[in-house]
Formats: sequence, structure tokens, C-alpha cells
Amino acid sequence: MFEILLCIFTFLSCSLLGYFIALNYSQRETDLKEFLQGMISLESEMQYRRDTIQVCLYRLSQNKENTATLFFSELQQRLSDSKENNFFKSWCLAVDNAYKNRSLTEQDIKIIKDIGLDLGKSDLQSQGRLFSRQYQLLEAQIEQAQENCKTKGKMYRSLGISVGLVIVIILI
Repeated sequence: MFEILLCIFTFLSCSLLGYFIALNYSQRETDLKEFLQGMISLESEMQYRRDTIQVCLYRLSQNKENTATLFFSELQQRLSDSKENNFFKSWCLAVDNAYKNRSLTEQDIKIIKDIGLDLGKSDLQSQGRLFSRQYQLLEAQIEQAQENCKTKGKMYRSLGISVGLVIVIILI
């Protein structure tokens, strides 16, 4: 009886471990898609409403709860509370805080931080070109994340199940 419970527990533990590791790959894809959607919304707010960036960020932070809206909310809070008026520094700190325990790669974080470097420094047409360039970079990262999710995610799920089965066979 004890041996059967041990085998079931071992199999389930290994399988869940594989699924949790694979979850990081799908989480990266979700975070990138949410950020891209947030940037598209920010661009629309800036172009059509022509409000200040703080007003646009406030509106975006009121949308559905996800990591991107938490980022916009923190950025808006930092800009309204900050006395130094350094947009890029506030942007980078908000990126670090919002995405610190997420599964984004260093390259993903660098792309997101680079957006804040040029944002708000030129006219709307130049901003549109900036957004277009950053969208292409983000879409490339999303494609890479989707590919990793398909290949590596599936590998870790299968590996977790396989290791669990091997250990169960050894225990029997």
C-alpha cells in the first residue's frame, strides 16, 4: 500500500514539475503579448486623444488587470510622485518592478526598456515610427516565445512524465 502511494506521489511530483517548468515558456509569451497590446493602446491614446503621457498611462492602468497594466500603473505613479522628471529612469524602474519575477528574457527586458529611451522625445509622426520599429522587435520576440513554448515546453512536460514513469518502474 505504501509503495503504491509512493509511486503515485513520485509520478505526480515529476509530472507537475515538468508542467511548471513548461509554464514559464507560455507565461513569457503571454507577458509579451500583453505588453505589445498595451503599447498599441498607448500609441492610440497618444495619437487620437493627444493627452499627456501621464493621462494616457492613467487610462491604460485602469484596464483589465495584467502585468502590462501593473507596469503602466507603476510608471504613472512614479511620474506623478517623482521630483527628478527623468522619464527613462522611471520607465526602467517600473519595468524592473513589474517584470522582475516574470519569465521574460534579458533581451525582452532590454527591448522593453529601449522603448522608454525615445518615448516622448519627438513629434507624433516620429513616435509612430518608433512604435512601428518596437512592434516589429516585440513581434519577433513573441514568435520566438511561441516557438520555445511549442518545443521546449512540450519537452519539459514530456520529460517530467517520463522521469516520473522511470522512477516508478525502478521503485516497482
